[in-house]
Amino acid sequence: MPYQLFWVIKDRVFYDNQTGNVTVEEIHDLTTQIADYLDDAYQTNPGIVIGILDMREANLSNLVQSPTPAGIRPITEAIDPRIWKTKKGFTILITNRSHVKIIISLITMLVSQPITTVAGFDEALDIAANMYPELRAELAAWIGADPLAGAKR
Repeated sequence: MPYQLFWVIKDRVFYDNQTGNVTVEEIHDLTTQIADYLDDAYQTNPGIVIGILDMREANLSNLVQSPTPAGIRPITEAIDPRIWKTKKGFTILITNRSHVKIIISLITMLVSQPITTVAGFDEALDIAANMYPELRAELAAWIGADPLAGAKR
């Protein structure tokens, strides 16, 4: 699973894009990077961190035995343990694939993090802007951008 992870707005909003077949090793690597991001962010940011997870092209079905907490054990065991202890955050999931929605919803429920699902990046930015009105201008600069290019318009 190739992935890209970067800050849309430093210490406030990050973007993660995952594609292809996901492996447990890649889940561990990615969640370790996310945990590092969160550790750094919460040293300077008193608010919540919003994670935008773009999983439109990710395939998790090879790791899931059933859409239950026990059935996603290979995924939860691969997650960096610091994720389970993180401060409150908010996840915006970009996907239209029902199995991905179910799996990510179960994981965020285990971490007690709120989640919402949207169809695209611009919609995710709108939700983040509603949560952080003071970041609206910075987030608006990303509207219509290709996040995989890693740059604003």
